[in-house]
Amino acid sequence: VHPAGLELTPGVAYGNIVNVLSTEEPSLYRVEPGDPENSYLYRKVRLSGPGNGTERMPFGGQLSVDEIATIRSWIEQGAKDN
Repeated sequence: VHPAGLELTPGVAYGNIVNVLSTEEPSLYRVEPGDPENSYLYRKVRLSGPGNGTERMPFGGQLSVDEIATIRSWIEQGAKDN
């Protein structure tokens, strides 16, 4: 069973996160190519609190500044499937 029906295995993950509406925040795409500030995934790794779910991702931890910057850059560059 995958949380929120979100399977992130190779070959499936991209289609489940890019241009797919978030189940927790339906006004946002999980990843909106070119727009990290309006991508739910980016908000979740950066922030916690109202409008971002209750927990920062990953659960029980925190990504480094460099890892968060890499995600932001990937989204800004169009969230390519590569």
